[in-house]
Amino acid sequence: MNVLIVDDDVPYLNSLCREIHWKALLAEEVYTAMGGAEAMEILRARAIDLLITDIEMPGKSGLHLLDWCREESYRCMTIILSSFPDFSYAQRAISLGVFSYLLKTSEYSVLEDMIRRAMVELMRRREQQEETSEARQPGQIEKIRYYISEHISEEINRSMLAKYVGFSPEYLSSYFKKMTGQSLNSYINSEKIYFSQKMLLQTDLPISMIAQNLGFETSSYFTALFRKMTGMTPREFRKKRTGVKDQLF
Repeated sequence: MNVLIVDDDVPYLNSLCREIHWKALLAEEVYTAMGGAEAMEILRARAIDLLITDIEMPGKSGLHLLDWCREESYRCMTIILSSFPDFSYAQRAISLGVFSYLLKTSEYSVLEDMIRRAMVELMRRREQQEETSEARQPGQIEKIRYYISEHISEEINRSMLAKYVGFSPEYLSSYFKKMTGQSLNSYINSEKIYFSQKMLLQTDLPISMIAQNLGFETSSYFTALFRKMTGMTPREFRKKRTGVKDQLF
């Protein structure tokens, strides 16, 4: 997940980058901005999951930044870090949908715990959105199978497949398993082996070429997988062309 920290207090900004255990919190990138205008540029250019911002800043305040995020439909989780225990600020921040309003005097352990909670909540919301999307689109399994069949002669990338159906890669795997009872990787391999059977029966292409063009790293791995799934090697299968072709098609 990507994090953006916005604060015009440079020493404090640097201390947050240095003292918070970002890797343990599963943060991929931590971006910084020293004001609202700079933060807006980063939000336009990067996919930000968690926004941590001060309120009192020159130019555009943190509350102005949150207003802008809502207008532009940026749905990142937000934590406010303020120097002032001001009720009106806190009330306004909560009305804008912030996850938490903390004082800068809070210990780093408190902030880390709040960041962890925010990220858990973010993942929960994403899963909920994906499940809602799944409910609206009951034909997602057909879309997945179609994509696999259209790219069967390639090394199928789970991230690209997830993007095609609008899921996260992790959710794609669990969704496919839940809906079909078969793991996604197992299904892809079975489809590749089935297609290789067609190639073995309908062409005289070398087995090594068939394996390579189906995205298998080595012919030996292809042969081992083929034997596991069919009970014979590709060479043995090809020798039994008579009668097999009619059964397969």
